Amino acid sequence: MSIFDRTSGFDPTDWMREKSLAALEIAVKLVDLANEPDTTTWYEKNLKRMAEHLIARLLPMTALLHGTEAKAVELDQWKGIVEKGTFALTKWCRQWKVANPYHFSESVTASKRDGDETTEKRQAVEPTILTNDYEHSLTLELEIHHHMAYQMLYGGLNDPAKSLLAWALFNLGASEYTDIAVLNKNFLPTDIGCTPEQTSEGYRLLYQKGLIEKVEGLNIIDEAIALRLVVEGINDSKHALPFQEVAFGRPGLRIQGKPTVGNIVQLTFDKHHNKYLEWMACSQEKIRQLHEALQQSIGSDYVYIENVQVVTTADKTDNKCILEIQYRHPFDKDDRLMEDQIKTAAEKWIKASVVSTTRPNG
Repeated sequence: MSIFDRTSGFDPTDWMREKSLAALEIAVKLVDLANEPDTTTWYEKNLKRMAEHLIARLLPMTALLHGTEAKAVELDQWKGIVEKGTFALTKWCRQWKVANPYHFSESVTASKRDGDETTEKRQAVEPTILTNDYEHSLTLELEIHHHMAYQMLYGGLNDPAKSLLAWALFNLGASEYTDIAVLNKNFLPTDIGCTPEQTSEGYRLLYQKGLIEKVEGLNIIDEAIALRLVVEGINDSKHALPFQEVAFGRPGLRIQGKPTVGNIVQLTFDKHHNKYLEWMACSQEKIRQLHEALQQSIGSDYVYIENVQVVTTADKTDNKCILEIQYRHPFDKDDRLMEDQIKTAAEKWIKASVVSTTRPNG
């Protein structure tokens, strides 16, 4: 049985709980590694920076899947994990009753590495030889950070431009290129706390001031954008791409300023209403009407209906159709209540549509 087979009846919730917690555990182990006594200051800083980036995304997902209270994902509830690692994660799991299938708390009481192990670790790492290329990369990176810090203070940038530039600098640390940051266009407004329109304004201003250049030809996903952070006279291109408008954001990623999470509701109906679904699968107009009705019924300040479709099952002995509704809602909303409201509204609309379709004229 495949978890991707929608006709199998498999509920992926437990599987997703397990995998999300396992991924969070691995992210937190970066903090444990950073806290090792023989980890250098530079590696400690960068390991914790990467860990925080991952934890900030994995922890809310883990909390949501385990049905915790919204308070569990507030910063003051988990910020200690970024400093104390597995010990703090174990405490957080106990406090919020998050399952622990991997017993990772055992690593907290594991004995510290003895002197021989520490020496062995040091010997396993070859000393870094600073080549000219490596020195050039470090110098360029320092120049970029110095120049951009000055621009954010005195360059006349608006808040969206400053936020976008700061986010690009943050992502530069994880980039394989010294001066190119790869950002997700869909999630960028959410990442920097701006609306799509504000993000576009900030992007335009940075481009006009010559602080960024769009880079093409890299092997990146369609939703990504590669930006070179430019220090004039040092790494600017002779033939930089001219400014072009870029569509940032995706509807529903924020509702009333709050980040959202995606979910799916699937409904089946009795034989009579199933025939209507079969017909509806061929009518984009009816699907559009249902989409709009659901959005209006529940409210755009509460949920964003992302997609509505009718899926026919592969099982030829059971010709049931599935009404599938994809939606997004804020993290702090009750997902069970949300699902019930969407189901109720969809069932009401389908039944009313069947009645209006079969009612005789006159």
